[in-house]
Amino acid sequence: MGPPWGSTNLSILRTEAERTISVHLTGRRSFLYNSAGATLNGDRIPGAQPANTVVYFASWDYSPLRGNLNEQYVQLRNTNSFAVDVSYWR
Repeated sequence: MGPPWGSTNLSILRTEAERTISVHLTGRRSFLYNSAGATLNGDRIPGAQPANTVVYFASWDYSPLRGNLNEQYVQLRNTNSFAVDVSYWR
């Protein structure tokens, strides 16, 4: 059982945060990656991609001939046998 509503005892809050991370999030992650019933819009959630995944810069144009900056682009090339999630890459 968690702390009472409105409690300002920070040690209880820290304990509950640690419990959420170690118990609930671990179980949720396991469910999402290992359960056939875990889907997103009807599609099975893919497993995590390898940490050493490589995607290449195939081409880019930072200075288009017509000077229209809306024509700038970067083309990425994925030579892996799996889709690569580039969300939040920097």
